[in-house]
Amino acid sequence: MAAKKKEVKKGRRPVLDAAMIKNIGTAVGRTTSFKSAAAAVGISPACFYSWKQQVEEIRAQLEEDESFEPDARECLLLDFLESIEQGLAKVRDIAVNSVIAAARRGDWRAGESILRRRFHDEFADGDRLGSESDSAPVADAQTGVLIIPGPLADFKEEDVIEQQSRTAGLAAARLAEFEAEENDNGDDQ
Repeated sequence: MAAKKKEVKKGRRPVLDAAMIKNIGTAVGRTTSFKSAAAAVGISPACFYSWKQQVEEIRAQLEEDESFEPDARECLLLDFLESIEQGLAKVRDIAVNSVIAAARRGDWRAGESILRRRFHDEFADGDRLGSESDSAPVADAQTGVLIIPGPLADFKEEDVIEQQSRTAGLAAARLAEFEAEENDNGDDQ
């Protein structure tokens, strides 16, 4: 018995034009993934990622060769990438605004998130400082500051305590500023 050939239906090839680029940017700004954005505009994720890969190659060529002049299709692909970046910026702004709003409402986790990201030099967690260790952290009895043993052996314990105390003081000061601002905003309403 002969095996049946599987028929592959090929649809119309998606057209990258100004309307599609605008729709993709809008979809990226409204969805949680590129796959969802592609589905929202009626293209396959494979097509989306193919265009994205092509434009990344064009961008690299532009950076390498100053005399490179993109043709009309390459310009469309560059517009496609710009549209994606604008959509991502919209999503980022929404997320950042929600975290800031949560911090203003008193959600300490949102405040911590802002401090760790915006002021990472002052409020980075132990993992960013490379302080992984198999042993458990030890609290200093006098200061209540956590001492994290590990590859920070070049630092004196007193220096680590002092730095962590300054960080805690800065965090308390910033929290007081947030609370004062919240109180000022509450009085205005």
